[in-house]
Amino acid sequence: MKDLVVRKLGLLGMTLAVAGVLSGCGNNSQTETKRGAATTGLQPGDVVITCFDSVNPDLLQVIPLVPLEAATDLKWTDREALADGTFNSNNEAADQVIPVSGAIAAGTPIESIGPAAGLGIGDPDETIIIYQGTLPATGDGMVSGGSLLWGISATQAGAWATTRTDAVSELPTVLASANVAVDTNTPTGARHFSYIGPMSGTKAVLQAAIANSANWTRGGTTCPTGLTVTDATGAGGTGGAGGSGGAGGTTGTAGTGGTAGTAGTTGTAGTGGSTAGTTGTAGTGGVAGTTGTAGTGGVAGTTGSAGTGGVAGTTGSAGTGGVAGSTAGTGGGGTAGTTGSAGTTGSAGTGGTGAQLTVVINEVASANPDYVELFNTTNNDVDISNWYFTDSDPQTANHTYTFPAGSIMAAGAYMQLDGEGTDFPFGLGGSSDSVILHNAADAVVDTFTWTTAPSTGNSWSRCPNGTGSFMDRPRTATTAAPANSCP
Repeated sequence: MKDLVVRKLGLLGMTLAVAGVLSGCGNNSQTETKRGAATTGLQPGDVVITCFDSVNPDLLQVIPLVPLEAATDLKWTDREALADGTFNSNNEAADQVIPVSGAIAAGTPIESIGPAAGLGIGDPDETIIIYQGTLPATGDGMVSGGSLLWGISATQAGAWATTRTDAVSELPTVLASANVAVDTNTPTGARHFSYIGPMSGTKAVLQAAIANSANWTRGGTTCPTGLTVTDATGAGGTGGAGGSGGAGGTTGTAGTGGTAGTAGTTGTAGTGGSTAGTTGTAGTGGVAGTTGTAGTGGVAGTTGSAGTGGVAGTTGSAGTGGVAGSTAGTGGGGTAGTTGSAGTTGSAGTGGTGAQLTVVINEVASANPDYVELFNTTNNDVDISNWYFTDSDPQTANHTYTFPAGSIMAAGAYMQLDGEGTDFPFGLGGSSDSVILHNAADAVVDTFTWTTAPSTGNSWSRCPNGTGSFMDRPRTATTAAPANSCP
């Protein structure tokens, strides 16, 4: 295995909008915690693989979807695993460190690049798994003191092994929703794989998109420059400065035979912009008011508070100052008009609303009968008119189901749709397929991909119900309680 040097890529201008953390793939009752200076307790899907190359120089890019503290334990291995997470003791890499030398914001890439000579990542069949903890130095065994986080299978078959070989792993059950499998034969001999799907979204949406092999390109040379995780923690900006006051009026010229007019008084300065909200990007600074027509001060918008996951409103321009009155009338002693006051600061711009995971794919059965269960995780009704879902072959005719106009999911409601012509027209692959849910604007709302069949009589079910990773659990379609049968 080649020695690896690590490069952390700073993401210039990356905006991390702070919102309430939404449950999704890989989240369960445990959350990442801080022990000393390092982040511990990472869960499946907290760190993802986004780029992979098995041709010299070998390359592996990972991106955390949560912030990491300096010295966080992060490793990778190309040893082969069983479904229960037991790794073999081949002479392949184990406990290969991905250094986290400083604090890393969510969405920032870390690339491991090997030299141009010596042993390296396997070709054309290889699986890589990243994790926290330690593997046994000798003998078969599981990771101790940590968790498996993400896996990639780059093989000629484009899938995880049904039975572990010396080159390809079975898919560990804990990574059922935290993995991607790509095909090294499409195009022939492709060895560079890069994620090219959505680059911004909640942690759950990004996890689902990266797990979908349709969002990967093959045979290129570039990798993602970073991701924007909209529900990651980040600091808000400062407020914009208020506009300055308008200039004073000039002295009027005396009329013929009259007294010179009195100079106009200086206009009152516009008040300063308010401080930006603690979340989101700060509003930009206000523009100073210029000398304008008397009495018509513009309204300066102050910096709005950031909406949940949104961007703060920008600061408006300050009101312009008034101009003094014109020359006094002829033959009389007219007085020059005074300068109008500058416009006062106006109302703040409203903040944008961040992305929210409202309706999730909660259960999928793919072994006759086929069905898909959706779950409204919110306390509000959700209009899913013209939403649609497909399988892994959306280009094939009749492999898309669209919800009719007027489709409403009540708060906390479940919706089961049966396949093979009952509710939706297509069937689901028993051992491998995908369900991809889109909203009416064609954005991916949720997705689930499986590469092995569940046990007889079971389905793939989110555990904990509505929020967790997919697990091989008894079906609930025929029971009175629609919530998943979780351990």
